[in-house]
Amino acid sequence: MALSFFRALDPFAGRIPPRAVVLRTLRLALVLCAVLVGSFGVVYRLSVPGLFDPVWIRVLLTGTALAMFAGTFTSPWVRRYARVLLAAYLSVLLVWLGGLLIINALHPALALGYTFTMCGAGVLLGFAYNRTAPVTAYLASAIAVAAGAALTAVRPETSPAVFLLCVVATSVALFLASYARIRVHSERHAGERMLRDAERLGAMGSWTLDLGTREQYWSSGLYRLVGAAQRRGTPPPIEAFVAPDYRPGLSEL
Repeated sequence: MALSFFRALDPFAGRIPPRAVVLRTLRLALVLCAVLVGSFGVVYRLSVPGLFDPVWIRVLLTGTALAMFAGTFTSPWVRRYARVLLAAYLSVLLVWLGGLLIINALHPALALGYTFTMCGAGVLLGFAYNRTAPVTAYLASAIAVAAGAALTAVRPETSPAVFLLCVVATSVALFLASYARIRVHSERHAGERMLRDAERLGAMGSWTLDLGTREQYWSSGLYRLVGAAQRRGTPPPIEAFVAPDYRPGLSEL
């Protein structure tokens, strides 16, 4: 039970379609936000008692994350708009932290938290999208919010120039990492398309076995060769292609 729960949060568990990757990324992001928003609030309150950080906002953000997480299992609407909801929630977090930065005069603890949140959100969006435009837009917004906080904070406790430089440098690194992943994904997708075409033209098929999880994967060509309908998950057992009279002999192989 616990294993299946954690697999529902893992965007890289097995061979899954792109929509499932996005859904699992959303679930992972919401769980992390629900845990970290509350944890950072407790740490801030204990380490910096005078910090302006309303508890009710953190409770609201945590509750929203948990409600959306439950919706990924029960609501078709949430599953359909998973990318939009992920980007919207992470953007709200960013704007909220930017407001805290301005009110708290660019406090070092909040400046570090802002950079951490931006970095984590950029990585999660990079998993959810296979194009650079959404990630670029998010990082540009993060830089704009950071610049607004750096320029408007009264008597800042952190150097605005250093803070802004760190945000820009982190954004550039995140963009390059996202761009590299998208390039690798595109090349792999092109290779898989060429393999499907070759199997179709040559009447061939292929299969793979994950030695760690013992999961099998059949290509569309192999399903076509054995005359079985292609399906997600575990392929049909070999017994399905053996006449009933001969099935007892399979145990001897």
